[in-house]
Amino acid sequence: MIDNIILYEDRDILVMNKKAGIASESKRIGQIDMLTLARKHCSRGTDPSGIPPAFPALIHRLDQPVAGILLLAKNKKSAAILSEELRKGGMQKEYLALCQILPQGAGLVGEGKTVTLVDYLEKAPGSNLSRITNAGTKGAKKAVLSFQREDILSDEAKYSLSVWFPGLSRSFSPSSNENGKAMPDQDKIGNEPGPDIAAPFLREEALALVRINLKTGRHHQIRLQLSHAGLPILGDRKYGIDREDSVLPAPSGLCLTACGLSFTHPSSNERMNFTLPFTSPIQYNN
Repeated sequence: MIDNIILYEDRDILVMNKKAGIASESKRIGQIDMLTLARKHCSRGTDPSGIPPAFPALIHRLDQPVAGILLLAKNKKSAAILSEELRKGGMQKEYLALCQILPQGAGLVGEGKTVTLVDYLEKAPGSNLSRITNAGTKGAKKAVLSFQREDILSDEAKYSLSVWFPGLSRSFSPSSNENGKAMPDQDKIGNEPGPDIAAPFLREEALALVRINLKTGRHHQIRLQLSHAGLPILGDRKYGIDREDSVLPAPSGLCLTACGLSFTHPSSNERMNFTLPFTSPIQYNN
């Protein structure tokens, strides 16, 4: 399993393609997570004691329902350098999200328009949720991201949307919705080009595919900020809209993918760029 999700590896770093539904790190006994998989991979045949190694270490995390690129450091020096780059904002993280367009968000997804959202977030007491608050609130953290609508007919978007968002392959009903408009055939999801699948929704301004540049990394930041702006991510059970209020069927998973990551290599100082879908051969440079 592990070899199929490694995008790149050398003596200092490990870049993995996290699957939706797998936690980046889990404290639950017996639950598979990306950190455990990475440590088992890097310690194969080297540690007969059975004690988990300290490395690789996660440089950042992805929410459990989010798929995409995950970076780990394989030694203490690399972890310190990469963590500092992340803290200073030198690491570039891109995401793709399929969002429902609510009335208050319609003006934010104009063609060629780049929008920056700046909010202050705090953890909601007694839950695993965050919420928007005022800048002066004790413990509030500044959250910044920018996004723009992606051209569904661009070269990158020619991939089926179910490649980006696997939950779509088990979501859309072949029947008509409550407005009598035909829905895409479920059997075609994942087998047809993205523009054909998404056309009924994208052309009618019901959905927008947006590319996000994440400036800060707060708890549930993308999901909360987009929902607050009137662009809830399709399939979001925490920050999405109630099913009764939606004219769209719900996918089986969150339509959010970490599709791009750029950072400076901790040893060579080379700029490393990774994008999904990852079409180049897997690289092993040990």
